[in-house]
Amino acid sequence: MSNQVNRNGRLLVYQTVKTKILCHVVIYLDVIKDSYSVLLPQLPLTRYWTASNELEEEVSVLLMKWREGPVQTNLFQLPSIKTIDIDGIDGFYNDNGIKITFSIAKMQLTGLDTFSLEKITVTQSKDSMTLTAQIRVPILTLHSDKYSLKGSAYYFYPIKGSGGMTIQLKDVVALSTVRFVSVDDFSSKIDKFSLQYNISKVKANLEKSTFLINQVLNAEGAAILNGFHDDIVNGTWNYAVPQANEYLSKVSLSDFIKTILNVSQSAFVIKNTK
Repeated sequence: MSNQVNRNGRLLVYQTVKTKILCHVVIYLDVIKDSYSVLLPQLPLTRYWTASNELEEEVSVLLMKWREGPVQTNLFQLPSIKTIDIDGIDGFYNDNGIKITFSIAKMQLTGLDTFSLEKITVTQSKDSMTLTAQIRVPILTLHSDKYSLKGSAYYFYPIKGSGGMTIQLKDVVALSTVRFVSVDDFSSKIDKFSLQYNISKVKANLEKSTFLINQVLNAEGAAILNGFHDDIVNGTWNYAVPQANEYLSKVSLSDFIKTILNVSQSAFVIKNTK
């Protein structure tokens, strides 16, 4: 009887210890899983290119991390691209038989964080670094709580509308080139920026609009938005480049490049603390 009790007792102790060990292992694995999601580079989507130098590889790591959320490096922070706020606009469009005056309140752009990186090149000289990247985004969604427009289509059909607006931009391909140059031993700047893009299809939903508006936008929206290329490039230059140059004015080009070369080891995604 005592032997049976001892065996049962030893078995109970063994099972208890085993359970505790398993619990600790599960907790440990869960912790390192969370840590890996922050500290290790995120695996990219399908890559159609092979990095030809270390800078290209490190920039690709930085971009892949950026998809996951805001990124902190040794010298700078990249804001989240999950939702991008865009200032309202007033404008006039006259092309393809459509003439409209429009006003759009503050907008939000979502979907950019789903991009895939199709190719990237980074070249470096003594006083400059040039980055060219091509990305593809399956769907970008542009939303505003308020828009208004008035005009005519095909010269005789009156069109008007006001209310909420949601526009989906499908299969967007963008190719951008940025050149960073040295100003002196303590600062640098962006002195060249170009952007080419193509939108394959647009799906529009403008509330309280005449029937033809949504039909025209769905049929001609891609061509219309592609026609606003210069306005979009100028808007990006006037908004994003000055902000980047404010940071670069305090960092030498060599220190900026050193930070990029250390991205895979030092940069991390900032988790949502809410």
